[in-house]
Amino acid sequence: MPHSKLYSGTTRALQAARMIARFSKTLYIIFLRGNVWPFFVTVVLNFLGRVFNLAAFVISIQSIYIAFQSSASHGAAFKGKEYFDFLGLSDAWLPWLLAALVVGIFMMPGILKIFETRIIARIARRNHEFCLEQEVFLKTDLFVTTRAPALLLFLCRFFSGASFIIIALAIVALFRVDLFVIVLIISIAIAILVVFSNWRQIIRVAEQIPQQSAYITAARRAFDTERSAEIEEITISASTARETHFNTTLGNWSRVNRTAIYQVGLMGVATAAIVLFVFRLDD
Repeated sequence: MPHSKLYSGTTRALQAARMIARFSKTLYIIFLRGNVWPFFVTVVLNFLGRVFNLAAFVISIQSIYIAFQSSASHGAAFKGKEYFDFLGLSDAWLPWLLAALVVGIFMMPGILKIFETRIIARIARRNHEFCLEQEVFLKTDLFVTTRAPALLLFLCRFFSGASFIIIALAIVALFRVDLFVIVLIISIAIAILVVFSNWRQIIRVAEQIPQQSAYITAARRAFDTERSAEIEEITISASTARETHFNTTLGNWSRVNRTAIYQVGLMGVATAAIVLFVFRLDD
């Protein structure tokens, strides 16, 4: 029984993967063909937004560190003081320059997001006009109108996120191969956890379909013994099938919601491992 369940789950996961691949190809044909260059620009803007988010985290810590150094030494010593003296700036400018730098870097992702949003909206409008030219069905036009911006943003985040991870790992590998190995191993562990949790969710959703069918059948039978009423006309009533469907749905949602805790915990372990590694560096 466990082997058959594992085989069935794997089959469903492969089917879902093929469906996602076909769906991605469909998204390209519908939304991106003829808009590759503008979409590439949105990916670059989203990538730069991720870089500035990381830079904002780093610069905020460094600014606080420099502020403590300057305050403790009464402006006599702080990180980067030699560059400050080289420019001939008074120490009174240090707080204002650091504050302006922090605000500017924190603002950059938002500024980039404005341009990214405008380009995605322009691509969505082109698809909207294309639907009118081709005289597509109303259902297709509604799908393109309501889903195009969200799907384009999803593809943009996917490609920029993948590029960010690859480039970040490459930069780490240039400086410390041993740190690269640690980060790579932890990243693979996180990826396996995410894939496994999603694979389990695919199995649970597939197992929920018979329960949903049983609930609909029971509700239809209770409302109309001839079972000829449309589903929109049926009023609900208490039944075992309804409670079973609700409990299964709520349980699936709870498990999906809890997976974020495990992933964040693993990220904490990863960060702790890197911190311990840095403390052990001699240079």
